[in-house]
Amino acid sequence: STEPEAPEDSSEPETSSPLADAITSARGDEENEAYPVQSDKDAIESMYYDVLGFTADDVTELAMSVSLINVKAYGIVIAKPAEETVKAGLQGFIDTQCANFETYLADQYEIAKNAKLETLDDGTIIMVMCENADAVYEAIVAALAA
Repeated sequence: STEPEAPEDSSEPETSSPLADAITSARGDEENEAYPVQSDKDAIESMYYDVLGFTADDVTELAMSVSLINVKAYGIVIAKPAEETVKAGLQGFIDTQCANFETYLADQYEIAKNAKLETLDDGTIIMVMCENADAVYEAIVAALAA
């Protein structure tokens, strides 16, 4: 008789993608580790897409780390090659975070207001909303270029 194969261990972490690795290495601080980096676009829950203003169908590759709780202005998204819908959605996310924090938490408002939203030459869209956004953005760009 043959025994059935043991099921695969589902506790192993998701295989990393270069986009997810770029976020993980760029943010480099322990404070934001509470926001996991997700890169399986089909496994990401719809509430993340709802907040960001685009769908899984709008991207071919994606990595994100986003706070859904309104106490911290935090989100890092790398999407490629992306539809224009993605950039508009991410700008909407930034605008919403600014509005949410403008009269609520001044420090988080500053973070939201200083968010970066850029399109690289290859069409990759990068949004960085966190402390030290410029440094995190530059580290992501460098990691993707490596």
